[in-house]
Amino acid sequence: MFFAFFIPAVFVHAASIYFAPASGSYEVGEQFSINVFVSSDGREMNAVKATISSIENDLQIVSVSQSGSIIDFWAQEPQINGNGSVYFEGVMLGGGYSGSAGKLATLVVRARSKGDTTLSVSSGSVLANDGQGTKLPTTLGTAHFKITDAKFIPVPTVETVSKDFIFTKDLKQGDSGNEVKRLQICLRDQGFYTED
Repeated sequence: MFFAFFIPAVFVHAASIYFAPASGSYEVGEQFSINVFVSSDGREMNAVKATISSIENDLQIVSVSQSGSIIDFWAQEPQINGNGSVYFEGVMLGGGYSGSAGKLATLVVRARSKGDTTLSVSSGSVLANDGQGTKLPTTLGTAHFKITDAKFIPVPTVETVSKDFIFTKDLKQGDSGNEVKRLQICLRDQGFYTED
């Protein structure tokens, strides 16, 4: 006797909260923007919450913006907490979202010190738009950045002529030397001479 068993296919709809860019190289002291996105491919979502933090504390979150966000009602607007992390919680009142790049917020961060650093969604959840608040399996993203020393840019020295400098000879076209150089500096400072 032969028995056939049919196991119904189970489709797992997953979501993710992630960063873009997710990597890069910046200099100490430099500020740059990182967007926080949600992906809910395969299932419509309508609520999300997340906590974002710098793991090594080498990145300072300077500001957070909700401009362009798919969230239209914030239970907790994105804000920087006392420990330097960002927390937000919001819903979409007008319907749900299904896609791979729903913008949630934009962070502006500053590189504090040299080294490799990681920004992480340390906790978070995405809820399905099913009227029951079903939690979708959610991947929490990380972003890795290399912070290098700031490049030294030498400041060009600008020669000046001291106020007590006295010309000792009459100058004429074709002359050279220290007094010609001083005359050129005086004329440059007055806007009458530019070196080509």
